[in-house]
Amino acid sequence: MPEQQRLAGSNFSYFCFPLNDFLEVQKRLGFETIELFGGSPQLWIDAYEHEDGKKIQKKIKEAGLVCPVLTPETAAFQYPLWTEDEDWRVHAISYWKQAIAVAAEIGCRIVCVTVTGGFLNMEKQLENCCECLKVLVKEAHLHRIQLALEAAPLKYGELVKDLKTVGWMIRNVPGLYAALDTAVMIQAKETVDDWVQALGDRIIHVHLADSCDGTYQVWGEGRLNPKEIVEKLEKAGYKGIYSLKLDEYDYYDEPALFDERNRNGLLEGLGR
Repeated sequence: MPEQQRLAGSNFSYFCFPLNDFLEVQKRLGFETIELFGGSPQLWIDAYEHEDGKKIQKKIKEAGLVCPVLTPETAAFQYPLWTEDEDWRVHAISYWKQAIAVAAEIGCRIVCVTVTGGFLNMEKQLENCCECLKVLVKEAHLHRIQLALEAAPLKYGELVKDLKTVGWMIRNVPGLYAALDTAVMIQAKETVDDWVQALGDRIIHVHLADSCDGTYQVWGEGRLNPKEIVEKLEKAGYKGIYSLKLDEYDYYDEPALFDERNRNGLLEGLGR
């Protein structure tokens, strides 16, 4: 992938705006690549159907962009892969199959998986996730898509919240890959070296965000060094994209403004 295509904008903070507005902003800011958050009002997916991905792909192409990664919505907790209820797990698997199908229609190569929710007093939840993910890895393979599991911010649950649990899941689900979220990494008091040492080439996607304490911050306002992060990942052989992510309510009113500040802060931190 050309170097200029490896930095991607994302629509995590565009809940109050239509997809076309997001695409226009990314084009204006000079992005060539985007990651798409697969939730309404940007994209409709449920356990029974999904929006026509070809129409979404057409809009993305008309804006001069490509979309290699889809991250389906899980923050509403309605499709838990971890639940003890077998009927619920059937619906959850169906939701993710719909997400994989629309990702294929859009032309994505990666579907990023975030496991949200989870009870604090029940066993076998991780095992339930593993069994569901084994089914979904096979489904993704049929569409030539890879699944990348990331740790979730604590505000979305404590079941899969750190490198330890992500690593355990990957070891127990053949064909499952990892996504590194730098804000969640800080929240868990981990480092890029920890992730590279534990998972190496299993890391196929990166959510690149500044942070002091696990919240998503504009680059330059947190304590992370983006140049150091990128250099360590590149030295370890990482070839994927770096997706900018601002997943906080503070950015929802003026996402374009914060996108521009975030991009500029990152480029300054990278020395570009």
